[in-house]
Amino acid sequence: MKFNLTCDLDNAAFDDCSGLELSRILGSVINKLEYISELTTEDTGIVRDMNGNNICKWEVLEDDE
Repeated sequence: MKFNLTCDLDNAAFDDCSGLELSRILGSVINKLEYISELTTEDTGIVRDMNGNNICKWEVLEDDE
């Protein structure tokens, strides 16, 4: 399996403190993953930036995808 995280960094939430905002987003993903005991390909999620926009998607994929 593979874990894929894709984030769009081209919006206002990243204008002033891009490192801080990305850190907050990664922390959010980590917090969600902590509650999954065993990852499957049904595990997916989205993350919103500080302005409420959907900017990241994470998913678990089979190796051949």
